[in-house]
Amino acid sequence: MQIDVFNKREKACQLLRNVQSAQCVLKIKIDEFTDYIVNARLDSSDVNSKTSAMIMSYSAMLEVQRIILEGLAKTPPSGKIVLSPELAGVLRSHGLISR
Repeated sequence: MQIDVFNKREKACQLLRNVQSAQCVLKIKIDEFTDYIVNARLDSSDVNSKTSAMIMSYSAMLEVQRIILEGLAKTPPSGKIVLSPELAGVLRSHGLISR
């Protein structure tokens, strides 16, 4: 049995593009904040918390990007996934796919 995941693949590609756009914006914000820190006198705890939050956000986006790319790598470009008869039977018995 085959199931078509082409539309889901396209949605994943769009999500990946959105994540990459957000990463670019955040990278610019990090660069701007770095320039601001260099040219201003700020409380170090404030700088640490803001910098930490931005870096954690960027790191989280990289993790999301990794997960999406791994999923896309496992999906054939045709968008068709072949299910074993056993798996198809289990999915069918739980009402997750129809014949």
